[in-house]
Amino acid sequence: MKNSLILLLLIPSIIFAQKPLSEKFYLFDAKMQGVSKIDSAAFLMRISKFADTLWQFDTYKALGPLTSSEQYRDADATMPSGVFTFYHPTGYIDSTGKVINGLLDGNWSYYNDSGKVLMQKTYAMGKLTKTRDFLKEEKEKTGKEKTEKDDSLEVRKFNRVEWESEYTGGLAGWKRYIEKNIRYPQRAISYQITGSIIVQFIINTEGKPTEATLFKSVEYSVDTEAKRIILASNKWKPAFQDGRRVKSYKRQPIVFNLK
Repeated sequence: MKNSLILLLLIPSIIFAQKPLSEKFYLFDAKMQGVSKIDSAAFLMRISKFADTLWQFDTYKALGPLTSSEQYRDADATMPSGVFTFYHPTGYIDSTGKVINGLLDGNWSYYNDSGKVLMQKTYAMGKLTKTRDFLKEEKEKTGKEKTEKDDSLEVRKFNRVEWESEYTGGLAGWKRYIEKNIRYPQRAISYQITGSIIVQFIINTEGKPTEATLFKSVEYSVDTEAKRIILASNKWKPAFQDGRRVKSYKRQPIVFNLK
């Protein structure tokens, strides 16, 4: 059986990256009772300790995508505080935002089951302060507004020196890096796991990839490998805007396919 990895073009996106101190894995059946074998499990949970006051709980379908990723201040998951992300059965992100001491805070984004952003709600320590309905805004946008927006973008393009972050060697170099270094996990081969993962990440002002998270999940082992290969790539030219280096937000699709 031949393993193939298909790399799609890197997509810039307008939208916690460190190695955990420890990790533990647990298997559960459909009633969230602990089991010992993957074949009788409905869910796989990974508990990662990043600091004494930062624990991350990632819950997967046993052989499928993420259902949730949640951060707490304690190992017993009684004090929610950090980033919370929930996923559709399709593997695409459903909603994501920050929780502080059990209260929703900042911007929470909501998506449909194919990854399109639908709404954004802004909270101030549990109090809803603003709601944006992107579908409604899209319908209300007039041709005149669109023309004005396009014109302003053209002026900006010609009057400012700026560029997007880029991997050393360009897209061709990026493709070679992925194909040379990525590995098809044995777990995924054994269970014939295939699918398209989308990793979103930041290229910081030093040209280093950080904060790799899953915009679309497939399964634990291939998700982990996709994030690993992104974070291991250090040869980036940072984005440049308004006379200085700036962070750049990206999404990278990677397809795992068995042939």
